[in-house]
Amino acid sequence: MKITGPQKFHTNILLQATLSCLLIMWIAVSILHACRHLRRNYPAIQVRLLDYSCPSFADLAQLIKTEGRILEKDAHKYLIYLKIVARAFPDAQADTIAGFLHAKSGNLPAAVSHFTRAKKIEKDFFWPYYNIGLIYFRTNQYAAAIESMTAALALNPSPSITVILSSRIYMQLLRDNGMETTLLLMRSVERASLHAQRIIVASLYLNGDLEQSASEATSFLQGNNSGDPDLLYWRGRAFFDMKDWKSAMASFTAIDKDRRPSEGDAYLAACRDHLLAAGSELTPPLPHPDRSAYLQKLKTIPFRFF
Repeated sequence: MKITGPQKFHTNILLQATLSCLLIMWIAVSILHACRHLRRNYPAIQVRLLDYSCPSFADLAQLIKTEGRILEKDAHKYLIYLKIVARAFPDAQADTIAGFLHAKSGNLPAAVSHFTRAKKIEKDFFWPYYNIGLIYFRTNQYAAAIESMTAALALNPSPSITVILSSRIYMQLLRDNGMETTLLLMRSVERASLHAQRIIVASLYLNGDLEQSASEATSFLQGNNSGDPDLLYWRGRAFFDMKDWKSAMASFTAIDKDRRPSEGDAYLAACRDHLLAAGSELTPPLPHPDRSAYLQKLKTIPFRFF
């Protein structure tokens, strides 16, 4: 059957319409898939884009090494970046660094919030427990400080090091600091563990549990930190207040003069001098000076995130 001109025209129109509909449907389905993919991966895309515009990690490393407090406005650009990273992926490292920056700038409630979230993400990560313990100690919440620092000491440091070694942010910061990575990490955990022991012993004493304070100090001194002047100081202070003069004198005299925890500390000098003057006679020493200077020194232990 021969197709006439009008029939051929209508056939072409129908074919074109069909192809146009199929093309429109293909475009619509492609857009739908693209939207779903974008929605599912939007946070990750945000982070990748931010990686190109994020402030220099070298600047962040320099900010971290700043002695004392930092201005929150100086940390603001990093906090924005870390907030988006944490929103994109549950990330203990991002929350820990954000908490550290808040703590260094004096915003302790925000720091606690970030450290608490980091603990929930990585239950075996040492640094959030340690930093929260410092915050509790500095705000005179001694029972909470003891609980947090005890939990920190119960953790194996290996998972914490694994978390850091798997983080591009941490590794970049370590490189920018120009230090040997593994050695730095091991030493940082060791130093912080000693600080945690000091906080526990001091908190027990300040919370009025003198016997437990002396007992914990003795236990810690039998480990790797034998001869630590701070642990000896707080143990001596606990014995001193319990009127156990012999034990107090043993603790205070065990402190090497070259390793005094606080240079020229009047309280330590007075306690030791009075006890030495008493000798074998168990007579109470003279009234002792205020210990506030020594306590303030202990509260300057730095926050850490590696």
